[in-house]
Amino acid sequence: VQAYLAALEEKRALSQPSALQPASAPQPGLQPITPIRRRIAERMLQSIHTAPHVLTVMEADLSRVLAHLAQNKDRYAVDGIRLTLTAYFIEAIAKALHANPIVNASWTEQGIQVHQNINIGMAVSLGDAGLIVPVIKNADQLSLVGTARAVNDLADRARASKLQTDDVHGGTFSLTNHG
Repeated sequence: VQAYLAALEEKRALSQPSALQPASAPQPGLQPITPIRRRIAERMLQSIHTAPHVLTVMEADLSRVLAHLAQNKDRYAVDGIRLTLTAYFIEAIAKALHANPIVNASWTEQGIQVHQNINIGMAVSLGDAGLIVPVIKNADQLSLVGTARAVNDLADRARASKLQTDDVHGGTFSLTNHG
């Protein structure tokens, strides 16, 4: 432990500017917030007060999914469909929500509102502009091909700023995007 602390202290000392080297000018600390980033922050803060939060981490064997993706990606591309893991994840979520309806629910002051429709929001990165969560309506009624088409369509329109108001409303469950 002492050797680690000594090395850490030495590293810290080496990173300090010397008297011969002028310190670099500090970077401004305040960055303007775009309207979409402000809205994301507002919604995240709102969710702290309106939704129970839970985190579950599991390890999953995706070898069969990856094999299916590898075998079918080119075949789907012939029809103009980009087959991605997002389509598989949404299909799995839709089946799980169909089998466990209580998870497809929202917290209200009056009680737990179980939703009849399975409408899955999927986070789409817009780069520096933030992210948006378009919704695949009735996702449990789609095949893998239908899900892939919906994922492609919504992601493409999101990145082209062509989503309609209805495309981002009515979600009952969301899939995040850590990418």
